Amino acid sequence: MKILKFTFIIVLLLAPQFNIFAQKDSSNESINIFNLDENSKPFIELNYGISTVRHKNVSAEFKNPGLTGIKIGYTKINKQKGNDILEENESYIFASYLASDLNFNTESGIKVNPDGWNFGLGNRDGFGYKLNNFAIIPYMQSSIYWSNLKVSLPDVRTFNGDFYTRQTRDELNYYNGSFRFGTRSEAGIDLKFGQLISISGAYETAVIFPRHLFWKQAGSYFLESFSLVVADYFVEEVMNSSPAAGPIVNFFLKNGLSYAFYQLKRDKMNWPFASAAPLTYETFKIGLKFTF
Repeated sequence: MKILKFTFIIVLLLAPQFNIFAQKDSSNESINIFNLDENSKPFIELNYGISTVRHKNVSAEFKNPGLTGIKIGYTKINKQKGNDILEENESYIFASYLASDLNFNTESGIKVNPDGWNFGLGNRDGFGYKLNNFAIIPYMQSSIYWSNLKVSLPDVRTFNGDFYTRQTRDELNYYNGSFRFGTRSEAGIDLKFGQLISISGAYETAVIFPRHLFWKQAGSYFLESFSLVVADYFVEEVMNSSPAAGPIVNFFLKNGLSYAFYQLKRDKMNWPFASAAPLTYETFKIGLKFTF
């Protein structure tokens, strides 16, 4: 039963992100899971960032790990309201590695060391402006993923006062050495130089769930998704009446909603339902993308 519930919630998460119920290709009747067409182009993106890890119920301080990652997927650029406004949509799979050794700013003091791998799949969309062979596209990105963290605790004898508590140990044990499900959102700006190279800067928020509470998780995700769907309709109206304002409204409205839900989930992982606090991290990232 737990397997069936978990599978169902993954389908709920995947459906709006990747059009998993996409139409069949009339020429070969195969399922087009990424909803690709002749305008879609493959890409590879490399990322690097510095993260801040937090947990509401963990009294110990975390080291700030560095993050490296790779994305492989497809991107599609459509022209909107003439040649000056562009719409970008991407679907991808990714893998990344989080480790304190990747942060070149050496930290002092006694801190918890979180290292680990994560992998998953995601979607990026945004509207932007085209200037000859250059384009700037503010975007929102969301993904689901699985992480396997190794949380290294210092020797208990080195802790003073309330820095190390039984609650800290018990909370971190939920994640240490186990695969955990999570969600991520990213607000960023994509700078395109011609057809081949793009550079991006972004701020990412992530939630790692200590456990699955099926109905609460499904209800929380529905509320967040519904708010973003309403935002999409509003942005469409803005694009129809004032195309030049559309990219900015899309960026601030959708990323604002996403960040608000992230803040609420830092205390209750399945907000608004009563639930445990999750492990969270926030990352400033840069990316280099090659589109073929």
